[in-house]
Amino acid sequence: MLIGIGIMVISVFIFWFELKKVKKTESKKESITFVMGFLIAVFFSVTLALGYPIPNPSLLMDYLFQPVAEPLSKVLQQYKER
Repeated sequence: MLIGIGIMVISVFIFWFELKKVKKTESKKESITFVMGFLIAVFFSVTLALGYPIPNPSLLMDYLFQPVAEPLSKVLQQYKER
């Protein structure tokens, strides 16, 4: 738990210093991209430090494309047999 809090404290300081540099460019898209990327990185850092498992993105892709892959596979097998 203390590791997670330590990572959060360090992240706040890094965020504060880096945001100053990003604000100098005055690009809203760049600021939003920086904030989103930084939040994702901090989330994964804290998650790993606390020992929680992080799911593999390929499992999500398998889950999403499974309904399409099975019928397509059957059609291709029938085509191959001809």
